[in-house]
Amino acid sequence: MLFLQNLVSLKEINLSNSKHLTAFPDLSRAKNLERLNFEYCTSLVEVPSSIRFLDQLVDMNMRCCTRLMSLPSGIKLRSLKTLNLSGCSNLRHCPEVAGNIVYLNLNGTAIEEVPKSIGHLSGLITLNLRDCKQLSNLPESTCLLKSLMTIDLSGCSNITCFPNLSGDIRYLYMGETAIEAVPSSIDHLSRLSCLDLKKCTRLKNLPSTIFKLESLENLILSGCSNITECPQLSWKIKKLFLDETAIEEIPSSIEFCPKLVELNLQNCKRFRVLPSGICKLKSLQKLNLSGCSMFEHFPEILEVMGSLRYLYLDGTSIRKLPTPIQNLRSLSCLELRDCTHLRILSDTALGVDKSGAHLQYLRKLSLGGSGLQNLPDCISCLSSVEALDLSGNYFHTLPKSISNLTELQYLGLRHCLNLSLIKGLPPRLSKLDAHNCWSLEDVSIDSTGVEGNVFEFLFTNCCRLSSMARHNIMAYALTKFQLYAKRLYNQTTSVLAGESSVCLPGSYIPNWFGNQASGFSTTIQLPSNWANSKLWGFAVCIVFIRNESDIDNSGFQVKCRYNFKNEYGACDDLYGYFGGPYGLRNHLVMRHHTLLV
Repeated sequence: MLFLQNLVSLKEINLSNSKHLTAFPDLSRAKNLERLNFEYCTSLVEVPSSIRFLDQLVDMNMRCCTRLMSLPSGIKLRSLKTLNLSGCSNLRHCPEVAGNIVYLNLNGTAIEEVPKSIGHLSGLITLNLRDCKQLSNLPESTCLLKSLMTIDLSGCSNITCFPNLSGDIRYLYMGETAIEAVPSSIDHLSRLSCLDLKKCTRLKNLPSTIFKLESLENLILSGCSNITECPQLSWKIKKLFLDETAIEEIPSSIEFCPKLVELNLQNCKRFRVLPSGICKLKSLQKLNLSGCSMFEHFPEILEVMGSLRYLYLDGTSIRKLPTPIQNLRSLSCLELRDCTHLRILSDTALGVDKSGAHLQYLRKLSLGGSGLQNLPDCISCLSSVEALDLSGNYFHTLPKSISNLTELQYLGLRHCLNLSLIKGLPPRLSKLDAHNCWSLEDVSIDSTGVEGNVFEFLFTNCCRLSSMARHNIMAYALTKFQLYAKRLYNQTTSVLAGESSVCLPGSYIPNWFGNQASGFSTTIQLPSNWANSKLWGFAVCIVFIRNESDIDNSGFQVKCRYNFKNEYGACDDLYGYFGGPYGLRNHLVMRHHTLLV
């Protein structure tokens, strides 16, 4: 039991995380107490009735008092503004509080109903009832909450009726409830800005009166699998989430939503039609059609869409890129992964015309798994691209012009089973993933102009690499090692310390490694003045084979421990992880491999 004395002047008590506190102290003499914090007092079972004397209490935080079962009845603290009972998972009764309260959080409690007296809370602005799984429908008196701006009923899986609310509500969250319909009277919520109904799987289409919500900016219907029609919306709408619904088309009226910034249709498996007026959405920044497997034709882009930065078409059935793609002037990310009907890329398709115009702001281009038979040389015109994923395609040669992509930092070539020749690499490349390129034999890369930076080159399971190709890869890696180490030693601006590595099949260790040993370790005697010399760093070369008994055989990780021991016997350890702290996933390695770090 906690004993407190001389409490008259006390303004705040903070006993948060007192996990062994079982009883509430007597605070009847703390007449001027304003803030009370008992969050995470996980052994606290009850609050004594003496709390009714705290007339100056403004803020009471009982968050995650998981054994708390109730608050004393009839307590109405007239100064209380915020009451946080979120995470009190054994609290079964909603407390009755005074009308001055502004913020009431009952998130994750076990309450079964909200009392009718809640209508007297004239000052309540935020009511959080998220994840109250036992809660039934709200009382009619909820509509009397004239100050209420935010109500969160997300995850209240027993709520079946849309609540009766005041017209001043701004934010309404009802995701994962059991409602089946939104009443046509919703149009009286004239100030509603955000309506979140995600994963309301029983919900049918919205009423036409939704169009009258002129303040509505965000409508979230994600995962509402029974929604078959896109509602007509007010011109003020900014974000529309229809992902994983059953809609088949977007109506032409969408062009009258000039403020629309984001349209999400991801995994709408029945979706087929995007209206031609989509190009009239001048504010649209993000359009997501990922996984719309029945979507075949992107409408012609007849007008400049100067704001569109992110276009996701991965997993669709499109046969050609949107045209003319030059009208997507600000495009930064283009996702075309697993577009298996997209077979051929042309200069025009990539937005390269006779004048040389191209997508000058494009940073990421993903074409993985799209069944491409060849890559056009014009891909080198995408000079701003930083990440290029070509994994899982069928081309035989990586064009030499790829080296012209001076900003490219990531190049994905995984599972390009027909790739036999790499003629060049970009100078700033920091990650190359050529895992499982079984046909790869020749790698002819020029070290001229290469930039020294942290890098990771993976040629795992490229078992047909010629001895010359292996030599070229090692020589190229050594050049990048040396240039990077020199920049780091000279403390060049913006150069950060980090590990670099290259991994390829075989058991060849370059002869410039003077200290060699079998087993799991080797010892090197450093010269006495090594710390004052122009030593740029350490390089380690390892030959390894996958452990067949490893349960998780989907990837691998190599851990290196560098143990430094001085003449006095003091030791320091440094650790390095090839493949990162969690290893390289989906990189099953066969046979012996050589790792240079």
